[in-house]
Formats: sequence, structure tokens, C-alpha cells
Amino acid sequence: NRVVGFLLQPENQQHIISAISDKRPKVARLALQLVIDHHLLSTDEIIELALNHDDVMVRFTAVRLFLTEAKSVSQQQLLIVLHDSFAPIRLMAIEYLNQHSSPLLAKHQIEALLFDHHTRIRSWAIKQLNDRGMDLAAFYCLVLQDKAETAKKLSCALWGIGAIQHPQAISIVSPFMQHHFPSVRRAALQLLVKLLTGSARDLLLNSVMDISPTVTKEAVRLFAKQQLSLSLLELQI
Repeated sequence: NRVVGFLLQPENQQHIISAISDKRPKVARLALQLVIDHHLLSTDEIIELALNHDDVMVRFTAVRLFLTEAKSVSQQQLLIVLHDSFAPIRLMAIEYLNQHSSPLLAKHQIEALLFDHHTRIRSWAIKQLNDRGMDLAAFYCLVLQDKAETAKKLSCALWGIGAIQHPQAISIVSPFMQHHFPSVRRAALQLLVKLLTGSARDLLLNSVMDISPTVTKEAVRLFAKQQLSLSLLELQI
């Protein structure tokens, strides 16, 4: 339209570029798309402006362009993308790493991804560290032994014990059914139901009566998933 044509005139293009940093999402998104469509900035310049924007779609669009077209990606840029709050953006970074064989991340940086919210990212980190010869079983057990550890890290470590198919998984995970964090009890329940296969009924019944709605709801969901039923007497307990 006439407004866009006016803004695209060389003397006015700086207004479009500046608008990428606008706090209003619609303004920033439109400005970014105009910059990309009309090649007003390089991909490096775009990512510098958009990588830390509050709007997730601005970041997503910029990161997708950057990881597709940039000639090189620095470790610092990659780490910012890997720690974005929006999982699809983090997954784009994982896909980029899968396509580039050079070791862009140090071991401790990959270790941090073992505690990502997204299971695909945790699975990727497990494979990378396993390929580097890391003793993941020992790593996860150390996390689980730390009484000061956060609920998130404990839950991820429990998931990891299952993911690496630890031979003593049941004995390691079972005590966490009594943990004071409900999210940890839920993570332990999820894994134990998988490990116990057809013999998890008593565990689920006890979890249905957990004091936390988080655990109770998960137990009910798993009851249905396992195609188990509760008797009238059990429902009255």
C-alpha cells in the first residue's frame, strides 16, 4: 500500500528498521517482515536487533532466518537461542546442531540441556553426552542424591534414569514417591508405571489418594491410559 511504499523509500527505511525494537508486537512483527522481504538488513543485523525481543514471534522469525541463512553462528548466539523460553525456538537450535558436525558446544553447556523442559532437547543432550563417553547414570544419581536440588532438576533426573534405561531404575526411583515436592512424586509415578508395566495398579491407587492434586490427576490419567478401573469400594476410600 501507499504507506509501506512511503516507508520503503531510502530516506525512510530507518524508521522500519527502528520499529523492529518496538514494544508493540504487531508493529515489531510487521517491521521485521518488511526488513526481511525487502533485504534492508543482513541476517546478522536482524538477529542482533530481534534476538532479545519480548515478542516470541519476532524472535522465532528472526532465529529461523538466521539459522537458515547465516554463514556462521557464534557459540554465544547459539546459547541464547538454546535458552529461549519458547521451546520451538530451542528446537530450531537443536536442528541446527544436528546439521553441523563441528563441536559448537562444550560438555558443560550440553549438560545444562539435560534439564530442559522439552523431552526432545533432553534426549538430544543424552545422545551427545553419551557419544562423548559421559557416565550419565552416575551423573543422574549424583543429582538425585543432592537433597538441596530443585524440583525441576530432580524431575528431569528421574526422567533421565528412565531414558538411559538404568538397570536399577525401579529401586532408584521408588523412594521419590515419598518426596516432598509434588512434581517430583509425579515424575517418579510416570516412570514407575512404565517400568512396572502391568503391575502398577497398587502404586496408582495409592497415588490417587495423594495429598497433591497434581499427583492425583496424573494417577487418574495413568489409570485410564493403562485401561484400569476402580471398584466402588476403592472410590469410597
